[in-house]
Amino acid sequence: FTALMLVMVATRAELHWSVILSVIPLSLLMLLSLGIGLILAALTVKFRDIMHLYSVFTTVLLYLTPVIYPMSIWLEKVVLLNPLTNILMMFRDVMINGLIFDVWSLVIAIVETAFFLALGLYVFYKNQDQFILNI
Repeated sequence: FTALMLVMVATRAELHWSVILSVIPLSLLMLLSLGIGLILAALTVKFRDIMHLYSVFTTVLLYLTPVIYPMSIWLEKVVLLNPLTNILMMFRDVMINGLIFDVWSLVIAIVETAFFLALGLYVFYKNQDQFILNI
């Protein structure tokens, strides 16, 4: 975020007042990452190969998230199945386009984030007693 702000100032890009709302997608991204991280932490203790598969998973996730290309290249329905896409589009709207994201996108992002966070907490706390046995 800081690097993006520095680049926007250096290139004299137009900063919109909607930049203030960038806290919302960043918070949702942080909580989504926490939920997925808890799931991966619990699974990695039991299955060590997940550490090696994680780099493959993140590479696939990068290509399925429209970070450096427009959504029109892929089938839009396939890309929207990725929970990061909605958060990324919200962040783009606020930072680059100067738009306020719509309520429907916010609701979808909150539901996806809450699901992965709840699942991560459940998986982690369900398996935490077995961690010492698998280390």
